[in-house]
Amino acid sequence: MKKWENTHLITSVLFIGIILSFTIFFGITALFENRDADNVPYFDGKEHSEIINSKFCNAFYRNDGLQSMIREYNFKLFGLIDNDNIISGYNDFLFEKTDDIYDYDYLKDFCGKYPFSQTELERMYENLCLRQQKYNSESVHYILAVIPNSQSVYSENMPFFVGAYNKENSRLSQFENYVASKDPDINFLNLTDKLIEAKNESKYPLYNNTDNSLNALGEWYVYRGIYEKMSSFSSNNKSLTEKNPILDFSSLSFYAHTSEGKHLARLSGLMEIIGNHNVSLSTDLTSKQYCIFREMNSSNEETIHYDRSRFQSSKPSVLLSFSNEWDKTLIQPYMSNTFFQVGYTLDMSYTDHNYNVVIQVIHENELSSLLNPDIADTYR
Repeated sequence: MKKWENTHLITSVLFIGIILSFTIFFGITALFENRDADNVPYFDGKEHSEIINSKFCNAFYRNDGLQSMIREYNFKLFGLIDNDNIISGYNDFLFEKTDDIYDYDYLKDFCGKYPFSQTELERMYENLCLRQQKYNSESVHYILAVIPNSQSVYSENMPFFVGAYNKENSRLSQFENYVASKDPDINFLNLTDKLIEAKNESKYPLYNNTDNSLNALGEWYVYRGIYEKMSSFSSNNKSLTEKNPILDFSSLSFYAHTSEGKHLARLSGLMEIIGNHNVSLSTDLTSKQYCIFREMNSSNEETIHYDRSRFQSSKPSVLLSFSNEWDKTLIQPYMSNTFFQVGYTLDMSYTDHNYNVVIQVIHENELSSLLNPDIADTYR
């Protein structure tokens, strides 16, 4: 026991010594690295003192090396992050508190304390119906798929002080239940349960730990969830999945690796301290199986993939619309090697291309985008 106490004492002394060494070093730097203060005429000491203070300020508060060291030790010793909108979770996970773009509070919704108002629910449902009715009137099947937040799937990695995950009272569950009570035929796909189940079965993570986004493995489960939803279609749409079987998971290979921290780590200045635990697709499904064409529609560039082995001049069979480039890029190898023609766009507005199926994919924190009147007007 005494030996253990001595070890602690030595470690503490060394740590304090390191801190003092850095303090002395940067103090000397402030005084001697720049001699501008010596060239200032000394009248009443005010001008001279201001320059000395400026040197100290630059050395201690504007020195990148020192700030990086402070951020590292604050994080490693106390779990503190130099960003008021980001919190540190377990297993190197970082989580956002709020999203200003969509006026969304991650923590309140996580705890089930951020419900939509009745008016909001009604407007969102109305706009969702507009989308499905517009496409159905053209014999096009429509799906709105929602990818859950990383904290909704990896709730066990949220810090204890946030509170327990209240999935039943989240905004996503609230809206899903509202839609089901109004019209069970509305194709609203909540992927939360599917991704939680996949997480429990997988030896690899499905989400990036330093960003609220999926990795290649997680995106495969999104692809599978969408494919299964399409398999429930009747009539001609069902033949899409009957003629185009789902990719065999056993034929795919993934590899885990660590890279520099992603978006949330960069915002915190911890990208070199917290590595991102990536899972990438190592099977080559990109260039060999399909060729790419690009067209311009009224508002966005549209990428269309054609399977070379089954090239046809007929209309593309599936259109996928995304809210971000990341999901669009990761899901392409799966979708484009399943269906013979697939279109991709980053626009949620109505498109007049005559597809068999239109699938729009958003994230849980983006649900309020269904309230956007400009997008809704394109479906009227």
